[in-house]
Amino acid sequence: MYRAKNGYVGINEQVVFFTTRAGLTEEQSRAVTLKEKKSLGSTHAVIARENVASVNVANNDKCGLSIVAKGLMDDDIFLFFDSAEDQSRMLAAVREWKGGVASVEQVAPGLLARCGGQIVLTLCAIALTGLLYWLVTSPGGAPIQISGGQVAKKGALYDLATAIGPNGVLIVGGLISLALAWSAVKKSKQSFTVDVYSFS
Repeated sequence: MYRAKNGYVGINEQVVFFTTRAGLTEEQSRAVTLKEKKSLGSTHAVIARENVASVNVANNDKCGLSIVAKGLMDDDIFLFFDSAEDQSRMLAAVREWKGGVASVEQVAPGLLARCGGQIVLTLCAIALTGLLYWLVTSPGGAPIQISGGQVAKKGALYDLATAIGPNGVLIVGGLISLALAWSAVKKSKQSFTVDVYSFS
């Protein structure tokens, strides 16, 4: 098993897998397949040897590495390491397991790869601010019926919005949105390259 910041990676004859569950035995690790993954817990990813398309290694301070599956992105394994040495060790293990590399290419990630998450969070914050503002200022004063999952959290959010009023909603929502937008701008200016090790 290989230790990453966000979990553990194992490699056996058939698959490479990721889990957040610590303490997997060697026997459990050897038994993992695409169909048999109970021992990995709820947060896991499994890729069959023949479905590994490439390993992408980020050349930045986060020491990121992704094991990319052929087909859907849902199957990819995203890892972060404490050091470049740990990152290199993981790359070497996958290369040896796959039996070499067909090609190596260096690419520069686009804007969405660098700060897409912050852009989405900023848009969500703006939308939530607008929704809460509309709820607080909606005419008629009819009580709001809250349903669905996490009713208590939704109710608490509505109560807080009502307590701080329309101007408070705009100020707090605006500050959160600005902070997220600033984070997106900072990340968009970071430039780094990714080494793509593709397998035939």
